[in-house]
Amino acid sequence: MKHRWILLALLVAGSAHAQDAAQKVVDCMRANVPPQLSIKSLEWTAYDRTGGSRTLKGRLYLGRAPGGKGKDLISAALYIDLPVELKGAAYLVKETDDYLRDGMFVYLPAVKRVRRITGSFADGAMMGTNFSYFDFKQLQNAFSDVTAKHEGQAEINGRPAQVLAYSILEGPETRYTGGRVWVDQEACVVVKGEFYEGNKVAKSFTSPAGALRKAGSTWYLSEVEMREPGAGTRTLARVTKLDTTTAVPRRYFDPNAFHLGQ
Repeated sequence: MKHRWILLALLVAGSAHAQDAAQKVVDCMRANVPPQLSIKSLEWTAYDRTGGSRTLKGRLYLGRAPGGKGKDLISAALYIDLPVELKGAAYLVKETDDYLRDGMFVYLPAVKRVRRITGSFADGAMMGTNFSYFDFKQLQNAFSDVTAKHEGQAEINGRPAQVLAYSILEGPETRYTGGRVWVDQEACVVVKGEFYEGNKVAKSFTSPAGALRKAGSTWYLSEVEMREPGAGTRTLARVTKLDTTTAVPRRYFDPNAFHLGQ
């Protein structure tokens, strides 16, 4: 019996250590987000299973502000410029002190109103790409609605990376049951990821060697790809013209006004 209690204590201590190590990685990722960031040129090319493609172009703005529980909260606003028929579409992800109240909003010019993204709609494709609204939220380092565990180290594109496995907390409505991310050890940026639906990889996120760049003190990826193995589709995203010095207007992160920041 004594040995059983010792084993249990070791398991609990090991689990707590893994969670502490995971939290350090997450904190480093969030710290890499500057107080304001503008990506003036963002391009997605979505490929269907037959090889056909469609390209979208837009802009992305990120902001970080103090929250009420001693941690900074992250917001991200995305604007679509091309193709012409989608020009003016806008998205907002706004983190709050309570992950169940995190906001995801979309504005479509065709309906001329802001819609809050909830339920299964959050897993829907963003403008026909392989990125969903939920993916967009997680990849902006807003890991507030998942619980992560450190699984050790690996090498991605010739660089050391920390491996985190995570599961979705109760509350968020998503088809994902969890996932795994590989975080570059120096840059604290997700360079590879897998989103799980049960035991199956529903989507995989990768970045090529040489895509990791730095603007000022901020690390970022200049190119990423999201694949859906089951559908045989993929989306390639490229980033250029990144600015971390120019202030981003506060209205870009206001659910009532973000769509006016065109």
